[in-house]
Amino acid sequence: MRLAPALILAALLSAPADVAASEGAATYSITDLGDLPGARRCFEAAVAASPQSANAWTHLGVTLQTGGDTAAALTAFNRAIALNPENAEARYNRANLLVSLDRLADALADYTAAIALHPTFADAHYNRAVALLRRGEVAAARADIEAYRRLGGRPPAAVLKLVGLPPDG
Repeated sequence: MRLAPALILAALLSAPADVAASEGAATYSITDLGDLPGARRCFEAAVAASPQSANAWTHLGVTLQTGGDTAAALTAFNRAIALNPENAEARYNRANLLVSLDRLADALADYTAAIALHPTFADAHYNRAVALLRRGEVAAARADIEAYRRLGGRPPAAVLKLVGLPPDG
């Protein structure tokens, strides 16, 4: 049985402190429910209920970025990182936002921090490689693509060609 999105969001909003601690609620709210305004309300309630929760701020940042509010998303990610500098997810998501703002040096610093905190963070390796390619740093990008592959990632053939690696078998 699939619950109606409104019922699920109502349940999430009834316990915002639980949402603040939840690792997957943002993705669930945005992609499965398809209710971006509801997801935003959910995570705004979560940060109001648990303003010291780096996870809640990170989820709010992802929701805001998905909705196109980049300034507010950046503020949310900054808050998450201020609360917990070792939050690899917050650093990774802020890096993704910084890339979209063409702030590659800052994005690379965040990807590097996320990888240092969580060396098996495959998507951070891949996204750092793409940012490095945008700067023309092919050798460094190749190393990240190799790490991404070792971690089970399957990069697109075009990326493999750019870094001089053979296609996946």
